[in-house]
Amino acid sequence: ILKKRPDGVVKKNDLELLETPIPTPKDGEVLVRNTYVSIDPTHRIWMSDAPQYMPCVELGETMRAITVGVVEESKFDGLQKGDVVGGIGNCQDYYVSAGEGCDKKDPSVPIPDQMNV
Repeated sequence: ILKKRPDGVVKKNDLELLETPIPTPKDGEVLVRNTYVSIDPTHRIWMSDAPQYMPCVELGETMRAITVGVVEESKFDGLQKGDVVGGIGNCQDYYVSAGEGCDKKDPSVPIPDQMNV
């Protein structure tokens, strides 16, 4: 969770690590277990409130990231348990989505390599 906007180098107290129960998807949603989260220099940009190419991460929000994960449960048409998905997700173990950040990946490509596909 972005706790405060960094001033200079990112410090431990700029972020907060929370443990929460694994969410349950509703109709039209999918539960994804992230297996890979990309930590990039762009995170520093997203943490600021300066004008940028996409909205900044607001205080109290989960940090976004490029992710690859596996569908754990699906109530979403077009995705089923075991599908590998990726896109812009969040820095968290599990997330529920109505399809955002869930681009279905090619199962013949090893999961680590999906970060670049």
